[in-house]
Amino acid sequence: MNRIVFSYIINVLYTALACWTFVEFYSVITELADIIKNEKFPFEVWFNGVPFILLFIGAIIYKLNLSFTIERTID
Repeated sequence: MNRIVFSYIINVLYTALACWTFVEFYSVITELADIIKNEKFPFEVWFNGVPFILLFIGAIIYKLNLSFTIERTID
């Protein structure tokens, strides 16, 4: 597969993962705001941690790949 096409696909997947994470984050924030606004006690907040973990792992892989590419270019 061409390197440009592969890079494009990876960037689209990273963007989709980031969007999923931001939607989950927004959901949690609006749920907390509703609880604070209406003063409902006791309360329960639920959020999906999978996109946060996947985004963190993806960021680490992206950073490692970028640093490897830079080292290879310098040598």
